[in-house]
Amino acid sequence: MTAWREAPFFTDRERTALAWTESLTQLSLTHAPDEDYEFVSAQFSLKEMADLTVAISTIAGALEPGINRASRRFFLPPIAIQREPIEPICSIA
Repeated sequence: MTAWREAPFFTDRERTALAWTESLTQLSLTHAPDEDYEFVSAQFSLKEMADLTVAISTIAGALEPGINRASRRFFLPPIAIQREPIEPICSIA
């Protein structure tokens, strides 16, 4: 949605959500600055921001990049996904 800023029919909360979406989905350009965080936190509670961030991440891509998006904005350290070794069903002799 490229013309959301010019469209007259979005509420302030919807515009904020769209701006947050843009900030998080274009991290290489925006780096999700503090100003964007402050802007969205004026309209949404912390829980709503977390829910919105998860929704954006889910729609925007796979799980791991989404987790990194949330981590970047909520100042969480990067995580490594731990995978348990898979036990073979049977052994091949």
